[in-house]
Amino acid sequence: MMLNRVSYLTDDFTSSKVFFEAGGKGDFVLVMTSERFRLVKEVILGIHAVKNINSEASFAICFDFSNASTLTGEEAILHIENFIQLSFLPACQTALNAVIFYFIPPVVHSAVEAWVHFRNALNGSFIKQGFTEVIFKPIHLLQQQQQGVLLTDFNSIHLPLSEEDLHETYYQALLQKGIIGGSLLVLHKPLETFKVIEAIACKTEIEFGKAEEVTYTLMMQNLTLQKKVKKLEELYVASTKELNNQKEYLTIYHSKSESLGINEFYFHEYEVLPLWYKRLGHIIKVMTGRRTFQSLYDKNAKKYLN
Repeated sequence: MMLNRVSYLTDDFTSSKVFFEAGGKGDFVLVMTSERFRLVKEVILGIHAVKNINSEASFAICFDFSNASTLTGEEAILHIENFIQLSFLPACQTALNAVIFYFIPPVVHSAVEAWVHFRNALNGSFIKQGFTEVIFKPIHLLQQQQQGVLLTDFNSIHLPLSEEDLHETYYQALLQKGIIGGSLLVLHKPLETFKVIEAIACKTEIEFGKAEEVTYTLMMQNLTLQKKVKKLEELYVASTKELNNQKEYLTIYHSKSESLGINEFYFHEYEVLPLWYKRLGHIIKVMTGRRTFQSLYDKNAKKYLN
């Protein structure tokens, strides 16, 4: 287990299948502008065709609404069904009962409107499918960060690392920043470069663990506890949902039981009586004026007096 996962961020649609077929164990994040939403089905088919996906690998979409788009928010909504299908792939990134998407924040006003409109529609559609929410994680890229390596915890720290001296810059980031549970984002680089960077990151963490044994141990314990907390949260959500289902079932069951009780009372208190006793009861009703005499021999006659 690494302190920070290595993530491959690219807009190359064909590389997703290659990544998983090669046994990639990091995060594959596919950057999509709204104009390319129509290609989602191809991505689904490509990943679905991979027979054995590494259990440590994951897949996610990064929406790029950073600039004004020719595709409006309403037009983008037409492709939401494809993203829902994508979320059911085994490698899709999820947390608790939520699905995870990344996004590059829009900077143009028209793009902001399109993004907000699309995001709200996407969130609503996933909730209808039984998810509790959609988690949108921002990736803040500066102009000079369009390629290279970026260490990020997706909250406040977005630290560019020197690709030429990745070992040293990543080592110092671990030592000075103490970032764990984040990602080393490999931005728009060839897949072969991703594998090299992944190997360097792994080697760096091993050396860091030997040189800073106490710090590394504490960081690893912290990461392990974070994962345990996540699993407990998942268990809590699942248990709460199950308890609510049980309560709903018991409510329905008890309401049915009352009806069954009335039917059983009717059967045991009336249906089991002998026929002569029931007919005598009808005659008494006629004699007391509670029932018409004609109704005793005419089924169409009015039975009871007002």
